[in-house]
Amino acid sequence: MGFDFERAHTEIAAPLFFALPAKIHRLLGRVHKECADLAQKPDLDMPWPSGGLREAFEALDTNTLAEASRAVYEYGHWGTRDCFQSHGTYWKFSNYCDQILRARLELPAQAYDRGVSFAVHEGQLRVCYSSTQGWTWTVLGPASLGLLKSARDSWDGCWTADRFDHLAEKFAKVHPTGNLSDYGA
Repeated sequence: MGFDFERAHTEIAAPLFFALPAKIHRLLGRVHKECADLAQKPDLDMPWPSGGLREAFEALDTNTLAEASRAVYEYGHWGTRDCFQSHGTYWKFSNYCDQILRARLELPAQAYDRGVSFAVHEGQLRVCYSSTQGWTWTVLGPASLGLLKSARDSWDGCWTADRFDHLAEKFAKVHPTGNLSDYGA
């Protein structure tokens, strides 16, 4: 069974998206209008247009940024065919949220260091493990300073290749992120 994008879109993404505050929908409209012709930079971040868009994102609290990044990305990625999918509006919006979140959490744009690192993607905090044999990650939950501190404090020095899956699973029980297994994930 493959991932059921349509069902995930209808049952998860759309309710999250439409529950976002009106200010987020207005901001998404701005991204659609002001960033249509902007392309992703080589480091995978989006350049900021002039006109105060960055300041509008910075004015949002961390929880709202994390929630909006995930909801908008999943709504666009999992199947919507509305105007926000054209010009990559949904992933550009998520990228802008993630840039602000990474700055607040003092995390780099890329998490390619050998060993354990933390990253923010689509509003979610990930713990990542990289070695000469490969790279893997797991979602811990919505990106926040508290969650990052908890992850670092709980298992600092204990995230190793042989214990990564076990510890990530144990951490997920303490900080549940939602279960997508019903959708084929």
